[in-house]
Amino acid sequence: MTFKSILLSLAAVALIAVGCNGPDEPDGPDNPDGPTLSDLQIYFGADEYAAEAGETISIPFSIAGVEGKSLTLGVKADNDFVELKVSNDATYAGNIKFTAPSVMPSAGSINVTLSAEDKANSRSTKNTVPVKVSASEPFEAIWLSDMKSVALKDGGSFKVFFTVTGVEPDAVVLSTPVVTVSSGYSAAVTMTSKNEGYVTVTASSISPSVNISLKAEDNFSRSSQISKTLEIVGVQETSGAANCFIVAPGQTKAINAKVKGGSAEPLEFDYAVLLWQDTRSLVKSVAGSGEEGVIVVQTNNASGNAVVAAVQGTKIVWSWHLWVTEYDPEAAPLVFTNQSTGVTYTMMDRNLGARSEKAGNADCFGLLYQWGRKDPFVGARGIEEDVLINKYDIDGNVIPDRILAYDWSAMNSGDQNIDLAIQNPDAFIIPKSGSSTASQFTDWLTTVAADQDNDLWGYVSKYKTKYDPCPEGWRVSPTAAWTFRKLYKKGGNLNDSSPYDNTYPWYWDDKKDGGTDAGFYYNDSEKGIKYFFPLSGRRDNASGSQSGTGGGCDYWTPEPQNKYAMVELFAFGNPASETGLRRDYGYSIRCVKDYNY
Repeated sequence: MTFKSILLSLAAVALIAVGCNGPDEPDGPDNPDGPTLSDLQIYFGADEYAAEAGETISIPFSIAGVEGKSLTLGVKADNDFVELKVSNDATYAGNIKFTAPSVMPSAGSINVTLSAEDKANSRSTKNTVPVKVSASEPFEAIWLSDMKSVALKDGGSFKVFFTVTGVEPDAVVLSTPVVTVSSGYSAAVTMTSKNEGYVTVTASSISPSVNISLKAEDNFSRSSQISKTLEIVGVQETSGAANCFIVAPGQTKAINAKVKGGSAEPLEFDYAVLLWQDTRSLVKSVAGSGEEGVIVVQTNNASGNAVVAAVQGTKIVWSWHLWVTEYDPEAAPLVFTNQSTGVTYTMMDRNLGARSEKAGNADCFGLLYQWGRKDPFVGARGIEEDVLINKYDIDGNVIPDRILAYDWSAMNSGDQNIDLAIQNPDAFIIPKSGSSTASQFTDWLTTVAADQDNDLWGYVSKYKTKYDPCPEGWRVSPTAAWTFRKLYKKGGNLNDSSPYDNTYPWYWDDKKDGGTDAGFYYNDSEKGIKYFFPLSGRRDNASGSQSGTGGGCDYWTPEPQNKYAMVELFAFGNPASETGLRRDYGYSIRCVKDYNY
């Protein structure tokens, strides 16, 4: 190689070196001499995603072909109410934070599009992924009570409570609902929270019924309209006060709802409802007036039992048992004098709530009670069936029996459980299965002995209490009223099969002559009356289920025995037994005329 050739080669190498250290030149179409870059491509972590209305989810992504270049990212959705935010690392792998609309009238798919642009190299790409969003809670106005009737007088007023669903998200603004009522009435809406309120209806003059219509709207152009027609019942005068009232079939009873039970403690409420009836169509209507402190119950021409409740807002504040029967407890009671004390007791000839005093079917069983509670529970439907009799609502639909189970370790005060029982008069209270306190439980009220109330049925005070379940002028029978059970004679031993001597006043009859069922009788030979005590079974303390029907029964007394309560035990081999048993069982009751200890 000549010297001139060597110089030319060195010059070429220098020129290449300078070009490598010079300014960065764009690659691609504007610089066809540079290396070719890969196409940009966006990948999502899945083909589609799902979210609840208002929920925030992450949509992961990655971008191929970046090759160290700077990209501009953008994201959008085909729904204006979606919130989106993109985050990424240096390699442009990242997440889209997707917040679904809080209001979705119906389920649907929202498309999310991510775009990426390399402006320096004139490259761009985009990809779309669908997010399936479920419907939000429906926007719906709902009446909060099933009240059918109201007791009213000219110039009087009442409240009807409502709620509007689907307005919880902060973005939703509910306009004050508009209400219209029948001629002769005026109405105003009061909101007590964002979604709840009540309509106050005032009558200038009462009519047989009133129609109330309510329309709710929000800022998402959603609306809901509801209406109801209430029967108007005239306010009636009340007399007496108790937790149980005897009403003849087809008659109307005006309950004194100014006070709780037979006490002087005042009661405030807004309206009244039927909780249950054990005969379909037993009750025609239940109409309450909080202003007047009265609940008017109209019955049809049928016999049975019903429980009605006074409600304040949406909470039951008191309840009453309607014993619908032709029975007159003064007509032929069992009268017996305790030979030890000289006190004469007058006892009803049938169980509390019984349709009949005669043997032969379950009509003589009556209702069952947990000790110290004022409200009854249904018992067996047949003389040897451990199956509960049906309960019905005001429209005649069968309703389930209620069991309330919870852990008493969270309840440190008996007062709290008293309130629980008052607010749930149709619920049999049991300990929660497997709870830490179930084994300690002997009282539906509490597991703490110091919190037990021994005076719920008047044993301590000696007076009929506001929780006594018997009608006015009657109360739960004490042990001293049952001494007639000692007037028996039985062959052999108590637990063998030898018969009772029916020439004695107190005896057992298991012959079932004429279709009658087994049980004990007290024969008052002077009156020529045999008083029957059926084997009505019990409600189990652990489950609330019916058991022992036709085999035995127990009758509550108002007397505590340590942490238990005294009961009169009834079975073939127990003609006169008394003992203390758990207070959470459901047993029968015989009422006696009010007495002094």
